[in-house]
Amino acid sequence: MLPVAAVGRVALLASLYAASLPVYAEPDPTVLEPVVVSATRSTQHGNPTGSSITIITRADIKASGLTRLPDILRTVAGVQVSDLYGDGSRVNVGIRGFGDTAGSNVLVLVDGRRLNNPDIAPPELTATALRNVERIEIIQGSAGVLYGDQATGGVVNIITRIPDRTTSAVAATAGSYDTQQLTAQLAGEAGRHTRYRVLAEGRESDNYRENNEVKYGNLLGRVDREWRSGTAFLELQHVREDLNLPGGLFRPQYDADRRAARFPTDFSDTRTNVQRLGLRQGIASDWVIEGELANRSADIDGQLTSSPFTQERRVTELTPRLVGRVRTATGEVNITTGADLSQSDYSITSPFGVTENDQHAESLYAQAALPVSPRSTVTVGARHARIANNLRDSFTYPSGIELDDDVTVGSLGWSTQVDQTLRVFARADQNYRFPKVDELAQTLGGVIGLKTQTGVSYEAGTQWQRGEHLWKVLIYRLDLENEIDYDTVAFANVNFDPTRRDGLLLEGRWRAAQYLSLRGQYAYVDASFRSGPFAGNRVPLVSTNAAWLAADMQLTAKWYFILETRYAGERIVGGDVANSLEKLDGYTIGNLALGYRRPRLSATFRVNNLTNREFSDYAAASFNPATFTNETAFYAAPTRNYMLTVECQF
Repeated sequence: MLPVAAVGRVALLASLYAASLPVYAEPDPTVLEPVVVSATRSTQHGNPTGSSITIITRADIKASGLTRLPDILRTVAGVQVSDLYGDGSRVNVGIRGFGDTAGSNVLVLVDGRRLNNPDIAPPELTATALRNVERIEIIQGSAGVLYGDQATGGVVNIITRIPDRTTSAVAATAGSYDTQQLTAQLAGEAGRHTRYRVLAEGRESDNYRENNEVKYGNLLGRVDREWRSGTAFLELQHVREDLNLPGGLFRPQYDADRRAARFPTDFSDTRTNVQRLGLRQGIASDWVIEGELANRSADIDGQLTSSPFTQERRVTELTPRLVGRVRTATGEVNITTGADLSQSDYSITSPFGVTENDQHAESLYAQAALPVSPRSTVTVGARHARIANNLRDSFTYPSGIELDDDVTVGSLGWSTQVDQTLRVFARADQNYRFPKVDELAQTLGGVIGLKTQTGVSYEAGTQWQRGEHLWKVLIYRLDLENEIDYDTVAFANVNFDPTRRDGLLLEGRWRAAQYLSLRGQYAYVDASFRSGPFAGNRVPLVSTNAAWLAADMQLTAKWYFILETRYAGERIVGGDVANSLEKLDGYTIGNLALGYRRPRLSATFRVNNLTNREFSDYAAASFNPATFTNETAFYAAPTRNYMLTVECQF
């Protein structure tokens, strides 16, 4: 315990320090609600639905000093990120108790365009430059009606920046493992009604482990044109990523040298091209037609477990919708109705054969937010979807096979704005996930295809917000039928017996003093099998308990300091549905950032993993040819590392 005199000196210094800081006004409790797209798939202020949506603003991103999207997502309650290499190049983003299959059960969008793949490969988050992000909206929980296939656990919608004025900026990052990153962007006007934006980004790093070098490049251009009653845009993007893959290490290798590569020659080189065209046209005072046409192609050459492969993905999407409002005595009825149409072509060639699939998916949906009183809104919606696969696999279906299915889901939500600061909400939403191409091609003998995974999500919560102060409490239950996953006991993709996820989320933000803000979140989830041979077993790669806490201190008008700690509880390793292998230990790590901010110049210095903790953020069941058994293969996370980022605007 400190002596009384020492306490007095600390108090005196603190008072003098506080007096030297700029004065912050008390937050205004009537601040305009933030802009939200994800609640209705159209830009509006506030959230009239019964869903819980977390918004990460551009200011939040810049202040954090983080340069990778997965690290930003870790700060949100209920979002669990599994990072294979610690650099964000291969991650799974889980919401509502999805770990190994998160890439197929959490929908990731960029301005409404899907990043999820027709195969089980997770969305490529590196395709989005963080400096091009305006905000990130995260729907906690099922969104099967509004977003359809794979929106089982939730939705991550990344909203990019729209050109607004003439500006240019350059940002440079340097850090541990010879990491170098350079981003340049230019935005401006070409005439009175035309705006443009160009972004170029390059990154190179040796990364923490051997044979894990990465070279990444991203070039994006966008042109927006506006007129009296509408807008249109054209966006083009090219992304290249050359990534070496070290593989997971079995326990003896991991203990001997955790940075070693199990497969010193494995790699994956990806070339992705995206073209996107969008239109928004007003047709009446309260009605708008919106839609996007997007095409994404990815060509991949690589080597896995010393076996070469080539892979191709072609995905075309058309997403027209009609958004409007009808005025009633109790308020405005917000209506969203539309169609999601997609065509995907997929192929992979390896020494094990060729798998090809042509897939067509289409769905119709409608959602209405109905005001039942000046403060309460009821949301109802429904969607009908169908899918057609034309699959050919060298071993399972050499002559080809057609596998089709359809499903109908509905939702019901309620939201009450008790006063200007307090909101109470509840929701039930049905969801579905169609089997993916590699899941259909590898099933148990005699099983033709897989059933569509279906489920229902129930949730209730409350949110209090007054200026910068926020508290949120949410409880939920997610029940699934025919959950699709890989059974490492049967060595095949299967429909499991019913599974359940029960959970609690706590989230808070509090300005403790004029120079100090505290943020934190805690998530509890019980994800388990309800019946069948794995009854009572935990779902792999899901921490029962996870937490994050950060303190933001404004040192002076220009300097700020952030100290954060992250905890992830023990997990079952990926693929181990039998819960029989060595588990993935829980861990607690701390990070800090020191930042400097002026109108046209900013800099952030970050230290990650302050205590130099040795841990793994990902591990999976893997066949060990030396023992002819499945064992846990660990992917070592980086120890203490440093990153300096400087940005200049002109």
